[in-house]
Amino acid sequence: MADSQVLRRLDYPAYCIKLLENGLVAMAGGGGTAKTGVGNSLELGFISYKNNLAEFKQIHQFQSDDAIMKFVPFYLERHNLKSESKINDIYIAAALNQSVEIYQIQSCLKKLDDKNKTQFEAGANVRFISSIVLDQNEDKFSENSITTIQVYRRDKKVYLIIGTTLGTILIYDLLFDNNNNITNAKLNFEKLHEFNEAHSNEIDELQVNDDGVLFSVGKDSKCFLWSLEKLKKIDEFKFLNFVNDSNLRIKHIRFSNDSKFMYLSYIPRIRGGNKSMNSFIQKWVKIKDIAKNEGINFKLEKTVKIRNTVLTCLQTSKDGYFVCAGDCEGKVYLYDYDMKKLEDFKKQHSSVITDLCFYYDEVFDVKKLNKKFDMNKFIVTISIDRTVQLYKFLNTNLTKRFTDLINRELYSSSSFLIYSIDLFKFFFIFLLILICFCYFFIRIES
Repeated sequence: MADSQVLRRLDYPAYCIKLLENGLVAMAGGGGTAKTGVGNSLELGFISYKNNLAEFKQIHQFQSDDAIMKFVPFYLERHNLKSESKINDIYIAAALNQSVEIYQIQSCLKKLDDKNKTQFEAGANVRFISSIVLDQNEDKFSENSITTIQVYRRDKKVYLIIGTTLGTILIYDLLFDNNNNITNAKLNFEKLHEFNEAHSNEIDELQVNDDGVLFSVGKDSKCFLWSLEKLKKIDEFKFLNFVNDSNLRIKHIRFSNDSKFMYLSYIPRIRGGNKSMNSFIQKWVKIKDIAKNEGINFKLEKTVKIRNTVLTCLQTSKDGYFVCAGDCEGKVYLYDYDMKKLEDFKKQHSSVITDLCFYYDEVFDVKKLNKKFDMNKFIVTISIDRTVQLYKFLNTNLTKRFTDLINRELYSSSSFLIYSIDLFKFFFIFLLILICFCYFFIRIES
């Protein structure tokens, strides 16, 4: 069984972790507003790997007033007029109890304290931009709080989508004006729409695919599809038609970066008694709109059962070829393109895994044989036990990993090539037999 490495011990419980575009790892959590002595933090750092040992280098820690339960990174393109190049500014939308705070992450170089020579190291600063507070005029404001958020970008539009405990979905248009000046970015926001009581209970999950379709999942065991273009409900996804247990509900939805793959996790709706305690992960593949299944343009490809546990987090790799899940007991499950268990990891966390992310290595494009494809290397997990663990799941030998990826591409997406090779072999043997036959026939005739 594969071991993990304790990457960091925290002084607060972490609830959310993300890999940012520039290689930074961001994680957040805390003890909330209660004065228990446990702080609330948003932390940034790099992971380095050398001699089979990983190290987390913290470069910034920002203290927040409340615990950040969920956050979503997003990127805005800023044009640099001097160098005629384009730079992506990094922002984070962080969900607190009754507000969403927007932060800007500014990469920088920090000078080291060395009298002998001038040295610099990578750093980053976090700057508060603005906040969006739930409407306080509502009668039920005291009961309403934010449970999940999502950000969707389309052309130059940036939508912030908020899910609440009352089942409401709020959609805001974020209007940025940075005037090509990273230090003076300003944010205005406008509420575009509100789906009142979209769900009859707390909203668990919000995800958007490339087509601008919003998937919402609630604790009412419902999954709805919404059009962000027309701001209206499309349909209900009747997922029970694809599972054999009526006690299940969807917990997570994840898409690959190109929305070619969709992964769903199912957990028991009612626990205890004679009810099953199994969880499931499904892999779906995108199809043409003409052949929609229950309102979605994805086709179910495979279902995997995970016995006697409840999944608490789910993430996919950028390419969608790997999916990883964590459970309520602190165990990690990793599956490959064919939904086969890739590694059997030891249970390292002593409590619930709250979130995880993939960390990437050198970049190679398998098809074009150049450095453009992010290769998977590590899984980083966080837990209520206040540890950050790192799992290595592919051989760090670059040549072997490169060969494995080529083989995976050949056997997963090029059956036509395999059939062509077999056909070529058949005609080659047939031609060889024909030549031999003609040769002996001519010899006999002569």
